[in-house]
Amino acid sequence: MSQLCTFADVRISLPNDWVDVSDDMPEGTPPTLAKPEGVGALQFSVGRYRSGANPQVNPDDLEALLKEFADTRSLGVAADVERVPVVLRELGKKYGVTRSTLGFFIADLASENCLEATQAVWTWDVSQTGKGMSDEQLEAELNSLGVRFGPR
Repeated sequence: MSQLCTFADVRISLPNDWVDVSDDMPEGTPPTLAKPEGVGALQFSVGRYRSGANPQVNPDDLEALLKEFADTRSLGVAADVERVPVVLRELGKKYGVTRSTLGFFIADLASENCLEATQAVWTWDVSQTGKGMSDEQLEAELNSLGVRFGPR
């Protein structure tokens, strides 16, 4: 059974072989998850938007930051970067839910433009049959709507 880890209003379901080691780290260390047997650790730094111009960060920006971080530290190529459509499709498969339910899922997570985001998901080609909005189009639509996932 996976363990739930919560910090900075974020909840993460850890794989069975990962644990939260934050309490074992020196004071001031960011939240840290690790794989005690073998190799692997993740540390999280949280930046909160308080005021001023909205930064308008999108998935491409985040992926570029990830690649730059990996390149400057000789970590190799970033792998398994999952985009919103991929995650939605996997949720649908795992839990056997329809495109309609996935639309409501987006509405629950989106901090703004919930109705438009739901409608975009409802026109998305979740089954990849060539009928409806492609993954790239869905992602572009969610970005154009300014959909951000987080507290309302």
